[in-house]
Amino acid sequence: MALKLLLFTLVASTSGLKLTSIGKPSKGKSASTAAVSPDSHFNVFHNVCVEPSKNSASLIHSSPNSVFEPAPHAEFGTWAGSPKHYSGGMLWNLPGKKMSQAEWDEASAGEGVEPATMLFSIPNNNPNHEFYDGLLSLYPTFDSEDAFTQVWLPQDPDCRTHGCLWAKTFYDVKGKQHVKFLDAKSTRCFEKVYVPRLSYYRPRAKGTLAVVPSHNVSVLIRDQLTSKFGKFPEKYALLYGHEDGVARRWQNIGEVNMFLQNRGHKTRYLKRFTELSLDEQCQAVWHADVIVMPHGGQEGNLVCARAGTKIISASCSKNVEWIRLAPDFREAMGLQYMYHVPETCGKKSKGRENFPLPTEQVEAWITNPTK
Repeated sequence: MALKLLLFTLVASTSGLKLTSIGKPSKGKSASTAAVSPDSHFNVFHNVCVEPSKNSASLIHSSPNSVFEPAPHAEFGTWAGSPKHYSGGMLWNLPGKKMSQAEWDEASAGEGVEPATMLFSIPNNNPNHEFYDGLLSLYPTFDSEDAFTQVWLPQDPDCRTHGCLWAKTFYDVKGKQHVKFLDAKSTRCFEKVYVPRLSYYRPRAKGTLAVVPSHNVSVLIRDQLTSKFGKFPEKYALLYGHEDGVARRWQNIGEVNMFLQNRGHKTRYLKRFTELSLDEQCQAVWHADVIVMPHGGQEGNLVCARAGTKIISASCSKNVEWIRLAPDFREAMGLQYMYHVPETCGKKSKGRENFPLPTEQVEAWITNPTK
């Protein structure tokens, strides 16, 4: 719906942030989602403190001098100012308390006020979310200079997750300027905080809001991540049963693996991605010519797959998003992909059921998985 242009300043009751806006929201929208940041790829906060919370989110505490410039309004990727109006990735950045001037002075004096920083608060236990909800939100900035010199992942200051590794790789291959990654583990105060449009570029069954300018960035990230693996991949069929997950387990994977090996196929049966280091997860995918696995968070590792890799993903859900709805990613990366709903799932399936896969069918996929 069209927005009526009207200059105004609004103070958000839940966070105390002053909003500089150039648009009045249409009926049914909160006013805080109508403001527009000068940098359309970020929600920008001035004079705030950020506190890592226990629920994988970051709390953004406002000061009397705080000013907030949200990204252009959208269902996802725009700061709403209230948890009631949040969707998707922005749930990982929540409004905190409104500090008094004395509290701001005390907080900012403790560790000092950090310069402009990109706040990359993303889920740190699911590579799919880390890639599609998190990393893709940085892609539109690849060819531009950054207004910040630091990046902070409050939930992962030691950089042990895919999201941190991929963010560092993104800025390495971008190469326009040096970006420091903060290792702070407690509340910090900032002159400016830049929060990217988390979840805005994620493929969605109900309609993708936006696509990234180019997945050539994904190719560059893959090349950087896999550059140390050499030139001779093992070229096996990678079988993973999601046995370290709580749902969508491939029930007869051991039987299928034995059948394939007896038929002369080279396989690697991987029981648990979570037992591997980040490099080992990437390398397991890079070595594979064919990958058969249930849908799950491990699919974020497909950013390491070689061009020509054949991928078969299965689950009882007919509305899986992620790579299934990302043809631009698959094409740029040179991946062949097929999604399969097992016959045992049933019409009333909720998408999280465990399932078997027929041995002969898996062999046919490995031989010619595009059929």
